[in-house]
Amino acid sequence: MAHVLVVEDYEPLRWLAREYLESIGYRVAVAVDASSALAYLEGGAACDVVFSDLALPGGIDGCELTDRVRRMRNDLPVVLTSGHDAATLRGRVPADVPLLTKPYRLDALAAAISGALGR
Repeated sequence: MAHVLVVEDYEPLRWLAREYLESIGYRVAVAVDASSALAYLEGGAACDVVFSDLALPGGIDGCELTDRVRRMRNDLPVVLTSGHDAATLRGRVPADVPLLTKPYRLDALAAAISGALGR
């Protein structure tokens, strides 16, 4: 069973992501911002994929979080999500990082996470 770290500051969406992922068999940990997510990963916690909002509080957005995660653990995939149009964000988001547009459905989230894990 893979472990997903959900990074989302908006509590209803954090709850929804957790519920969706747990309903399809993933173990889930949550963080409210990038600093908390990085502390979680630096602490050696199990994690197979990071699922993060692009817009995060605290001065570190999802793109910078992705960069820091890759410097820390190059093998750890990241999937980003945003309420903004994916076409307008593509220049900011690394080309190899999946971008899921909000609102997303369970099947789209499942496909993004599964794809990031190489399944």
